[in-house]
Amino acid sequence: CEHSYQLTTRDVYECSQCHKQTSVTADTVFHGSRIPLAKWFWAIYFLGSDKGSISALRLSKLIEVNWRTARLILSKLRTAMGHRDSLYRLSGLIEMDDAFVGGKRKGKRGRGAAG
Repeated sequence: CEHSYQLTTRDVYECSQCHKQTSVTADTVFHGSRIPLAKWFWAIYFLGSDKGSISALRLSKLIEVNWRTARLILSKLRTAMGHRDSLYRLSGLIEMDDAFVGGKRKGKRGRGAAG
């Protein structure tokens, strides 16, 4: 529907035509979560900005939540990222920078290696 209004008592939106109520977090990774959205967004930032991957213990200290809560957040975010990766595949000409493709070779390693 195109028109809705906010029900401030329940923090949801209701359609003007069909009167269906929905939340802004409905059908998202945040659905049903009692964790503030600001902490979710910080978790997404820390997960995306870390070079390798962030641990649940480190995330729990950074966003000030329980370790189990941080583990649940990371699990949900990684699952969502995995679903996104299955939808979008690379095709055509792909250019990489500082990439290592292939197996181990004998000799000098790194950028100065032959081949």
